[in-house]
Amino acid sequence: MFIFQNKSLGFVLTLYLRSIFALSLNVPTNEQPKVWVCCNRWCRERGASIPLGAAIALTAGQDVTVAPHRCFGRCTIGPNVAALNNNGTVLEYHRVDSVEKISAILSRLGTQIDWHQAQSLEFSVQAGRVAEKQPELAIAAHTAAIETGREDQAAVALVGRAEARLSLASTHADRIARRIRSLRQGRSTNKYLIRSKIINFFATTLSVKKNEPFLSNENNHDSLNIEKENHLIKSTNEWWNLSNLKSVLTSEGAKIRRRASASIAALRFRRQDVVALASPATIIAVKALAEDLLYDDATIAALEFHSKMFEIEVRRALDDALQAAKLLPSYARVWRVASQALTTIGADQATAHQFSQLATDLDLASSDQDYFNDADDDEDDEDDYYATPSSSSQSTTSNNDKATTQGEYDDEDLTTETEHLKYTPIQQHNDISK
Repeated sequence: MFIFQNKSLGFVLTLYLRSIFALSLNVPTNEQPKVWVCCNRWCRERGASIPLGAAIALTAGQDVTVAPHRCFGRCTIGPNVAALNNNGTVLEYHRVDSVEKISAILSRLGTQIDWHQAQSLEFSVQAGRVAEKQPELAIAAHTAAIETGREDQAAVALVGRAEARLSLASTHADRIARRIRSLRQGRSTNKYLIRSKIINFFATTLSVKKNEPFLSNENNHDSLNIEKENHLIKSTNEWWNLSNLKSVLTSEGAKIRRRASASIAALRFRRQDVVALASPATIIAVKALAEDLLYDDATIAALEFHSKMFEIEVRRALDDALQAAKLLPSYARVWRVASQALTTIGADQATAHQFSQLATDLDLASSDQDYFNDADDDEDDEDDYYATPSSSSQSTTSNNDKATTQGEYDDEDLTTETEHLKYTPIQQHNDISK
């Protein structure tokens, strides 16, 4: 009691005890560094795959053990990571949701970190977060990952960029479809002119024979066999070539009618005549035009732009996938994306099927374990690997999170010190507390 009544002596004693405690933390015990990542359902939902996958990649070839772990009991502030230092102490970190944070933890354990590799992984993670809704940003992030110069990461980044390009191509196709649907709300009354333009387009772009006229009187525009014309339009519904749409639709009406009248007598449409011209970029327009849709110049320009961008992005995706296949031919995802690109662009379907079959074979032959499959609803399966949260301890997260339960350590009785890891850029990796 006397000691603590003397404030100065108590202060000195406090400093002394703190120094002894600090020295005890820095005494090496030759413990091999270990990292555990909580892989219970709630931490997985918050992105536990990022610290676990990054830690495995960054510590490859080093004496560091990285493993998934059961619930740490603090799921509301996950993803959670525990690290065993070489002095025998265990520190627990919370909200480790980026490559930068797990890299900082590994650096404190004395692990040699390749910061170019860490940066490449971080770019890939960023791309994955925006790939679904913002493919342009995903493409930029994958490109940045490739430019870090990590050859071992290049194949994964290339195939990721290929998938983002296919997603962007799909966006362009959707915009074309929406544009055509919107035009149905505003119709032109000159049906004959539009039909003439359609027929003229096919008469001047397809291989035809000149022996079976479709006109009962070639000099009479009104004698056009409407039934055969409509059959022609219906049969060519899926084979409209947008690359020639502008020149056809912007021609003078009288000239179009004359050319259509002269050409219709020679027109004999066959499906095989347009197979070479067809691709998924030739989005449906014939039926819409036949229902009196007359496109203005702005609409035609928009359709042509999105059609060209669709084809460009698909071809770029195919190029990325084939480059990735050269770097990592045993990666099933590479061949699957290449097959999808070939199928989308409508070219070499036999090769596309071979690529798809190769991807399936590689998947079947792979023995890799996926730690992040969707949680099994069966409670018995949950108990086999993940800890069952204690029903006596519950906490409610923010509005964006649902109520979760917290459990206790059930493998080892470890004395742990909790340390909250703050966000630290890669350039400041020496001190994660800043």
